[in-house]
Amino acid sequence: MCWSFVSKTPVGKHLLTLKTMFLLCVFFLFFSSLKGQAEEFSSSYVIDNFFKGKKIDSIEGIWGWETSTGKYEGAIIRLDRLSDPEKIRARFGKSIQYACFLTKPMKDLQAGTLKMILKSPTAGMYDGYYIMYKYDYHVGYDTNEIPFRVSVISENTLAFGTISSDGGRRLNEATRVYPKAGSLLLTRDESFGTGFIVAPGIVATTYSNVASADSITLQFQHGSAKARLIARDSYADLALLEVVQEGSRTFMGTPIPIGDIRLVETDNRIVSPTFEDVAGFLEKRLLKGRITQKTGQKGDPRVFQTDLPAGSPRNGAPVLNEDFQVIGILVDVAKNPFFKTSAMIPESSSYVVKINNFFNLAASCRECPKLMLTETNSMINELTVFYSVVLVRAEGTK
Repeated sequence: MCWSFVSKTPVGKHLLTLKTMFLLCVFFLFFSSLKGQAEEFSSSYVIDNFFKGKKIDSIEGIWGWETSTGKYEGAIIRLDRLSDPEKIRARFGKSIQYACFLTKPMKDLQAGTLKMILKSPTAGMYDGYYIMYKYDYHVGYDTNEIPFRVSVISENTLAFGTISSDGGRRLNEATRVYPKAGSLLLTRDESFGTGFIVAPGIVATTYSNVASADSITLQFQHGSAKARLIARDSYADLALLEVVQEGSRTFMGTPIPIGDIRLVETDNRIVSPTFEDVAGFLEKRLLKGRITQKTGQKGDPRVFQTDLPAGSPRNGAPVLNEDFQVIGILVDVAKNPFFKTSAMIPESSSYVVKINNFFNLAASCRECPKLMLTETNSMINELTVFYSVVLVRAEGTK
């Protein structure tokens, strides 16, 4: 509702106030129109009209979460399922792909109230805004849009965080109400690992990262691109991917120089640039460790043993010597059906497949460039190496 008022504010500031009031009125009318859906947006209505019998994205469904203001339940829906998705995009931007509407009343908010808006995922993260409502007797509902990030950490759990103006972050979780894990509706399987650039347009990773994928996306420092599998070695758990998206090489980093594994000795210092799961958010980490054995259990010549922590999403990360040359690739043996061992790996130990195994793999592939030892690159260091490291996102049908 708009209204006239008297103010002693100077003319310039008065005009600014009027402009602000006008925007508030437009914003209020927008949300009022959404609240017209309130009676419809019960959980049963949402299930019947948007989800039942349909393939849905991993983030879609009905979720429950709790904040300091109370318990909420809402449905995250892909915008193209709505009758008028452009109404939301007109207000929040064309990049918005998902919206969350309350499916149960919460204090003064009715079912159908818009609570979250999200963009398409980047590196497994959905950026958007969490919408807070404040009621004023004269104005009605005023809104505060808080920067917001969501990640799917399991079939039944979302991790999300709000980012304050001072850079602080408040973490929370949402639990799936519908559909539960195991439902045939959840048809897409999504996983994350690490890879690294070994030649222009070519990324090395583990085969276990992409073995069941029918869609592979690589997230670089300044953009993402589709990729395809061009070579694999299931025995050593290695894979080479080719970037297939036009224009993507403009934001790809420099290939990491390849080191000589013959110079590696026990107790050598090593580093591994990778990603770490921090409360559901994938963040860059530079792991530091040492070579503990020059071979695997029972003298397996394919690998080094190290004290680096393994596991997803570190699976596929490059392992570098002190000159920042890659000497191997970190593998997650415990979850890796392709890397069989006849003995238990000591606790706090991990396997690193030696980089020379990639030479034979590349040589067997017509589309692969020849890989060989390369000189050190003084431009690659603890900070810049992440331009050459990528997050590998694999999607497949369960």
